[in-house]
Amino acid sequence: HSRLLIIGSFIILNMNPFLLDFFSLARGYGISIGLMMGSLYYAYKFIEQKDSIKSAFISVLLTSIAILAYFSLLNYLLIIASIFIIINSLRIIEKTDTDKRNKIRSIVFNSMFILLPFIVLLFVIPIIINLKKANAISFGGANGFWQDTVFTLISKILYGDHFHVLKNIFQFFVIAILLASLIIIIYKFKENKSILKNSFLIFVFTVTILSFAANYLQYELLDILFPRGRYALTYYLLFSLLIIFIFDYLSSNSNRIYKRIFLAISLFFTLNFVDAINFHFTNDWKMEADTKNIIKYLIKNKKEIK
Repeated sequence: HSRLLIIGSFIILNMNPFLLDFFSLARGYGISIGLMMGSLYYAYKFIEQKDSIKSAFISVLLTSIAILAYFSLLNYLLIIASIFIIINSLRIIEKTDTDKRNKIRSIVFNSMFILLPFIVLLFVIPIIINLKKANAISFGGANGFWQDTVFTLISKILYGDHFHVLKNIFQFFVIAILLASLIIIIYKFKENKSILKNSFLIFVFTVTILSFAANYLQYELLDILFPRGRYALTYYLLFSLLIIFIFDYLSSNSNRIYKRIFLAISLFFTLNFVDAINFHFTNDWKMEADTKNIIKYLIKNKKEIK
């Protein structure tokens, strides 16, 4: 891979002020995002590099641990585990040196192995049910997935003074990336139908679309609101990986225009980071940034205040 792709990928994944906010706070978002990234790395090893079932297990295990910090990753856990089981089953079925009975046995055993970390749900699901009964997980929106989840996340990501005005335009960029992903997947599938179980781009796109669908169904069937802002932060990781693997595929083409576009995107994310970064407050809790100073002031001047 080119240095441009490596450096640009690092920038897109890491130089986001809203994402970094949660690595400076004692909250579960940063922990869960870090574990989710580890999960995606092992998913890449299992799918793209055709690694053993162990990588799929570690991916599910990391996500199961992440759920303890952030319950909303339950959708992601169910989706990736299902995809891993399907891919692994297809790989076993394709083997020509194994009889049918051993294939079935291998599929069952490997599926149980992948699902082993689901034991954490025995602790998590009762808590989620109690929170739902207490109406304690009602934060979100009811205006639709795009307005509540996609648009609010864009607004949070572009929270710098100069880049916030671009939030409406950035919606078209999101649509363009999704459409480009779909077109590349269709093109790759026509070239090689077995690519469905060996392409990380297809995996990320599928996880993203199924996560969209899960949020919609939960809203319609369970009255769970659409995630907003920091509750939708996991979508940023998935979207970033779509950008990276789209241009990883396009960069194999001798046409330099794709590298220039990727350079421009990387530069945009860098400038947005520089515009928004600070060491005083986090975007979601600006008002709390001066709490300690205010308390110290009140204690120091309590006699004058009286």
